[in-house]
Amino acid sequence: MSTSEPQKPSLLQDILWLIAAALIVGGGVALYVALEVFRPEVAAEEPARMIATVETAALTRATQPVPITGEGFIRPRREVVLASQSGGRIVELHPSIANRGTFTEGEVLLRLDDRSARASLARAEADIAATEARLALNATQLDRIETLRARGVATQEQLDQSLSTRTELRASLQSLIAARDSAAVALDMLVVRAPFDGAVFAQHGNVGSVVGSGQAVADLFTASDLEVTLPITEAEAALIPGLFSGGAAPATVRARFAGTEVTWTARVSRSDPALDSASSTVGVTVTLDSPT
Repeated sequence: MSTSEPQKPSLLQDILWLIAAALIVGGGVALYVALEVFRPEVAAEEPARMIATVETAALTRATQPVPITGEGFIRPRREVVLASQSGGRIVELHPSIANRGTFTEGEVLLRLDDRSARASLARAEADIAATEARLALNATQLDRIETLRARGVATQEQLDQSLSTRTELRASLQSLIAARDSAAVALDMLVVRAPFDGAVFAQHGNVGSVVGSGQAVADLFTASDLEVTLPITEAEAALIPGLFSGGAAPATVRARFAGTEVTWTARVSRSDPALDSASSTVGVTVTLDSPT
């Protein structure tokens, strides 16, 4: 069995590789030198300066108030919950509650079952009448006893007893009068009248429903007493005369909804006591007078 050794590269091959490497390196050096020799000179230039353009206009002195505009939601000035101080069964509701209509100040909006309260008031008045009758009888007896006592017929004990009865009857009468007044108040609390001219926003109870003390029956608002609060910047607030001293600067409010526009004459009525921390604005409330 015979083995063969790997052939070693010849001397001629080594020389050829060296010559090729030298040619590559020399060519690169020659190319670099040529680029440096023939590189064009670049002249330095000052960069162009950007000039900002502005528009100017002549100032015109205004002789009338500068209009200020803002946006907000028109809301009723007063919103209250219709409820009774006493609980009971509803026996009467104003028609405007079911129809979401309007009402006038002083009209009865809610009436609860008052039979028990009327009975208590009648009983208190009857007790007062009975006690007053007993006091009248006691006064007659006391006069008679004092007359007999002067003649030496009635005893001191009888006189003292009559005086004691009069004191007890007077105290009882005062207690009964207080009970009658309390019954009258309880009866009056079963009727709720409109606190202002307004309209009904929502209904929460019906005739026949039993409600508790303070339970909402309807939501009321002032339909003809409206206002809108607008956020005003510090610069805009300075243009409103008398804003922080109670002045009523004139204003105009326009509302657009569903293709309909309504315009009111209005006036600035008040402003918030502090700036809004988020928007750095002050809320200015404008009260609406009448549509035009």
